[in-house]
Amino acid sequence: HRRAGIVALIALPATQTRAAVLGLAAALVVLMFQSREATTRRIAGRVLGLGGSAFLILTLAGVHDSFGLLTKFKATADVTAGNGAYRISTIQTAMGDLRTPSQWVFGLGSNSFSQRHFDTSRPTEAFSAYLVNLPVQVLYDTGIIGVIILSLLTLNLLRICNFSPKAIAILAAFAVVSSSTSPF
Repeated sequence: HRRAGIVALIALPATQTRAAVLGLAAALVVLMFQSREATTRRIAGRVLGLGGSAFLILTLAGVHDSFGLLTKFKATADVTAGNGAYRISTIQTAMGDLRTPSQWVFGLGSNSFSQRHFDTSRPTEAFSAYLVNLPVQVLYDTGIIGVIILSLLTLNLLRICNFSPKAIAILAAFAVVSSSTSPF
């Protein structure tokens, strides 16, 4: 487990996948506060503290970012331009498509967003758009019924795991990642 954890801590930032890094941070926060094992709490807190401190120091020091890593992670919170604006725009478009009560209850069908819309980030190409947020995708495709079914399955999974801190940490990480981008 320790070797896998070390590899994950190195690999996740190297992938430059912001959602994965945010998911890791969410899981570490849950483990830091919820784990029954003191060693796990200490390690999670140290990793979170070191990672956050390194990011702040490098950002505030104005270190030359030749690979664009810091710039990319700083732009995560910007929803007025670039990727953030595109994500907000697709979510607003999806919510606008759900017009009738039956569409809200039953959804519009699996992967139907890409059949209705083109990717606005590629205006010169006829490229199908996709929903960048899994909870919105579930609502759009399957409606409130699908959201309820997914919620019940999640609660059942947690019940089977006796609401263990590790299961909650994994779920927290998945919730952050799936809200930041669609794993599908």
